[in-house]
Amino acid sequence: MPTSGASRGYDDESSSLINETSSTRNGATFTAVVPGKIGRTYILQRQPDLSSSQWISVASSGPLVADGPLTLTDPNAIENKWFYRVAVERTSP
Repeated sequence: MPTSGASRGYDDESSSLINETSSTRNGATFTAVVPGKIGRTYILQRQPDLSSSQWISVASSGPLVADGPLTLTDPNAIENKWFYRVAVERTSP
């Protein structure tokens, strides 16, 4: 998700579409809010250039114990342009 736009992707473990609820940048802090699902871990990742396949993990939360909005924050979003995504991992039952 670019710092100025919305994005969505798939939780490939359950084929659920992940819709970003919101994203903001305030100074050097980037924040994304996504709908969280029980039993999953969410990882906020960034990279400066989409031609690279290397994503840098900057924040994570989980495994979640309940469904609900989840806020992930990058406190070091100091570059003018980063691309962000949220990776999802499912905990084995």
